[in-house]
Amino acid sequence: MNQQTVIPHAGLNEQTLSSFYVGENGDLLLQIKEAVAGTRADPMLYLWGERGSGKTHLLNACCDLAIANDRPYRYLSLEDFSQLNGMFGKMSSSLLVCLDNLHLAETDSGIEIKLLTLYEQVKSCNGHLIAAGLMPLNEIRLGLPDLVSRLSSGGSFRLVPLCDSDKRKALEQRASLRGFSLEPAVLDFIMTHFDRDTTSLFSLLDRIDSASLSSHRRVTIPFLKDFLRSD
Repeated sequence: MNQQTVIPHAGLNEQTLSSFYVGENGDLLLQIKEAVAGTRADPMLYLWGERGSGKTHLLNACCDLAIANDRPYRYLSLEDFSQLNGMFGKMSSSLLVCLDNLHLAETDSGIEIKLLTLYEQVKSCNGHLIAAGLMPLNEIRLGLPDLVSRLSSGGSFRLVPLCDSDKRKALEQRASLRGFSLEPAVLDFIMTHFDRDTTSLFSLLDRIDSASLSSHRRVTIPFLKDFLRSD
C-alpha cells in the first residue's frame, strides 16, 4: 500500500465515516465518498462550517477510507504551512489530498501560489483535492482569481450543524461504538448540565468513558454527578 502519511486519528480511531453522524449532510457525504473512490469527475471538493462542525473529522475519515481502498493519500493542515513544501515534485497517481484550515491562506500570496501549484499537480496525476475551511470561499480573502476559480470548480458544501436532537443521537452513536449505552435520562442530564457544542460534548464523552472504565461504574446520573464534582 502506498501510504504517504500517518492520519491524525482521535483515540479509538473514531474519526471515520461510520462514526460521523450525518444529520442533514447526506449529499456532502455522497460527494466525499465519490471523491475518495475516484469516481467523482471534478478533482476539487470544498466543504466549510463553523468550529466543531466536523470538518477535520471528515478529512481524517477520507484518509481512513483511502486506506481501505488502498489509495495513496496525504493529510495537510495550513496550521503548519511547511507541510506544503513536501508536496511538490512527482506525485503518486490518483493521490488523494485532504487539506484542512484553508481559511488560514487568506492574505498570504506565497501560500496561494503553492496552493495553485498543488491543485494543478493533483489534477495532472488524476487525483482529488478535498479542502475544508471555516467559511465560504467567497468570504476568504484570496488574492489570486485563478486559485479561487479552481477551488470553486467542484462545488462548495456547507456542513450543517447538528440540532440538539441530532447531538443526542450522535452521542448515543459514539457511546455505542465505545461499547456502552446512554439512557435517555443520562442524555437529558448531559444536555442540561454541560456545554452543548459538539466539540465539548464529544470531548466530554471521552472523559466520561475514561472515568467509567477506571472506576468500574456504569454511566448513570449518580455517576455523572460524581464526575461533575470531580471534573
